[in-house]
Amino acid sequence: MGPYMVMYFSHEGFSASQIGTIIATLALTNALSHIPAGQLVDKCDRRRELMIVALLFIALSILAIVYCNSFAVVVLIQVFVGIASAITPPTLGAISLGLVGHQGIAARAGRNDSFNHAGNLTVAAIVGISGMFLPMSSILWLFIALCLMSIVIVLCIKHKDINEAWAKGIHTTEQEEKVNPIGLKMLLTNKDFIVFVIAVLLFHLTNSALLPVVIQKIVKVCPEVTPKMIPLWSTSCIVMAELVMIFSANLAGKLANKGRKNLFLSCYLLVAIRALLFAVLMQPVLLVSTQFLDGLSAGIYGVISLTILSDLAYGSGRFNLGQGIFNAFTAIGIAASNYLAGVLIDSVGFTATCLIAMTVTSGTLLFLIKLMPETKDRPPLSPI
Repeated sequence: MGPYMVMYFSHEGFSASQIGTIIATLALTNALSHIPAGQLVDKCDRRRELMIVALLFIALSILAIVYCNSFAVVVLIQVFVGIASAITPPTLGAISLGLVGHQGIAARAGRNDSFNHAGNLTVAAIVGISGMFLPMSSILWLFIALCLMSIVIVLCIKHKDINEAWAKGIHTTEQEEKVNPIGLKMLLTNKDFIVFVIAVLLFHLTNSALLPVVIQKIVKVCPEVTPKMIPLWSTSCIVMAELVMIFSANLAGKLANKGRKNLFLSCYLLVAIRALLFAVLMQPVLLVSTQFLDGLSAGIYGVISLTILSDLAYGSGRFNLGQGIFNAFTAIGIAASNYLAGVLIDSVGFTATCLIAMTVTSGTLLFLIKLMPETKDRPPLSPI
């Protein structure tokens, strides 16, 4: 919803500073809510209902924006959206794990991510076409409709098909068997888990800024790009990556069953290569084409990171808390990445910024080669 909400608020006459405050409120609330949301999902045995409540909160919040454009009210609404948006990812992960178990999560994560990216493309196409014929508020009604349709789909999942023990990451085969989760300290002080969350932070610290960097480079540095062509080139960067992600995510889900570490390392290698190419290329066609690598790395990363997290939390009963920590470090990395990229571009330019990103990613790759273990077939943290 993020980019489209910016479009809507701009159209409604909000100033740049007001829009910045709205987005910052949403991002900060969301980041602070991830870990409590993970704990909530671990403790809640009615995850379908939790997902429905979160989706309903988002729909009602958007509906409130439709009928009330007061800046103060919109800022307050972002708090509710931020909390609800922090609940949906771990709930979706828990339902997926509860349906297929630890052995099936890689393939399911691949399928989930493929549909996720296909959804992004579909929404972009609907907004792009409908925007030519319908008022700007139609964007908000679209998202309300999507929330309501999602609720219907969640209700189609039968509660009895979700193994609540699996959904928490507990190592058991019995739906009704009660197994206590491991102590919180045991997960948080686990060396492999610490290495993993550091890797998550560093991935987003370097990768997240590359898309805005390349769009800005196309706009400001490429002389052949006219103002009328800017939306086309910017959208092309996003569409190229999303198209590739549909297929790379599905492929990653299949390859993950053969091993996790090499797939995880490939994400960082692809980001380093992409940053280097962004530094040296000048033609917009070549810069957009390089987004193929973003589609590969992001598609693989979305699947393999959730699979590794499932491995590391296997048997702990703390899988959803792990998701909360993972999402919090992701949010921190994304926020820091975009801020630092802006500072670096103003200070040293596009080329040096991309080379710094390449250097940090290469260092992270070496760090992971030495310290990151292969997590496939890892024994559970807690016995049955």
